[in-house]
Amino acid sequence: MLVTLPSGINTNFITYDIFQLDEDKKENFENSIKQKVEPDYTWLKKEITFPKAGIYNVYVYDDKDKLLCAGRVTIRIK
Repeated sequence: MLVTLPSGINTNFITYDIFQLDEDKKENFENSIKQKVEPDYTWLKKEITFPKAGIYNVYVYDDKDKLLCAGRVTIRIK
C-alpha cells in the first residue's frame, strides 16, 4: 500500500481498515492494521497481504480516527 498526502500527517500512528466487497458491493470487514509513523511524513508504504481474490476498499485513519484517505484495490490470483 502506498499513501501520499499533500502535507505531514501530524500523527504518531495510522490505521488501515480493510473491507472486501461482496457481489452486492456491500463491505465486509477483513482486518485492521496499525503502522507507527512520524508526524512530518507526507507519504508512507505498508506491505499488506490479501488472503483471497476480490475487490477491497482500504481506509486510512490517523490516531484520532480522522479519515486521511481511501482507496480501492482489485486482487486477482492466477
